[in-house]
Amino acid sequence: MDRIRLIASDMDATLLNEQSQLPADFEETIHALAELGIRFAPASGRPLYTLEAMFPTLQNELVFIGDNGGALRREGEKPIDR
Repeated sequence: MDRIRLIASDMDATLLNEQSQLPADFEETIHALAELGIRFAPASGRPLYTLEAMFPTLQNELVFIGDNGGALRREGEKPIDR
């Protein structure tokens, strides 16, 4: 029961660097986390569609948290608005 299942991170000045770029090994890290059964969630005040555009190759592996937590999308499902 004491297992990490989800890691969420803010985007600007946390996950992204000063040039708004992801770490070079980000995709490999996501795949390694997935092998351990851990999901990653980019979280932002941005709308979901802008987050999804930033991760075109990882759409089915990430949980997107947008609109300051007001909208969620997982594995291409219809957004869940809070």
